[in-house]
Amino acid sequence: GPVYNIETRTYERRHNNDLQNLYGRPNILSYSRSKRIEWAGHVWRAEGKIIKRVTEGRIVGKRPVGRPRTRWKDVIVKDLKMIHDKT
Repeated sequence: GPVYNIETRTYERRHNNDLQNLYGRPNILSYSRSKRIEWAGHVWRAEGKIIKRVTEGRIVGKRPVGRPRTRWKDVIVKDLKMIHDKT
């Protein structure tokens, strides 16, 4: 929660980075991104298993109206591009 600053006599919000450093916890977004990429590696190496066939398969039928849903593959590609851009 907010912390009282004696010098300015106001309450100040704590930012996520400050709380993560205070409690020694990793950033939840980077943690979930790393686990997603880790799982993608397992799926990529799973030759002949159903999880590989489901991931690479195509669904036959009509598409729903509106914006397409975000696919798991698209999120993985976005995560990998983000990591590549940082290095």
